[in-house]
Amino acid sequence: MSAALPAREKQLRTDQRRILRAVSTAVVATCALHVTVSTVWLDVGATREGSWRRAAAASLFGPGLCLVAMVWRVALHRLNSPEDMHCDRPDSQMAVMLQDVLQNTLEQGVAASITYFGWAAMMPPATSRILPAAAAFFVLGRVLFHMNYTRPTAGAPGRAAGFAFTFLPTFTMALRVAASETLSLIAAWGQP
Repeated sequence: MSAALPAREKQLRTDQRRILRAVSTAVVATCALHVTVSTVWLDVGATREGSWRRAAAASLFGPGLCLVAMVWRVALHRLNSPEDMHCDRPDSQMAVMLQDVLQNTLEQGVAASITYFGWAAMMPPATSRILPAAAAFFVLGRVLFHMNYTRPTAGAPGRAAGFAFTFLPTFTMALRVAASETLSLIAAWGQP
């Protein structure tokens, strides 16, 4: 038993390094997204009347598309699986995996949609170009997550990049909105 523990710890360390590499890639890409949108794209017609509203609405399509695609994927699996078609016994391993991906997509989609809406409502219109870019990251992340989740050998390191590309843009945008609103409240507090 004691010989198995070092082997498990070694595998844990290996998996943690693989996860860190995958997440690091998404961190760099997310930082590049924020910097690019904040510096390069701001002066390219972002202040046209209505363009920020369109960007906000379009950004919600990414999470919605991923959610619809996963519902369809689960339904298609059930339709073509004799074990899972009638739902009269425990689900197969594939059905459980697809439901897990669907649940994670729903959770991520709700968080992203609320964050995108908050960004559109509270941030300057000129920054709205981040919304479709974040939605594109969301779709990329969901594709990577699904591809690697259903590969039994991938494990957590295989899913890490997909999760990070989905979550990090949403998380950093939520932090920026919270920071912006907090600073606005502090600035307004001292004024009559």
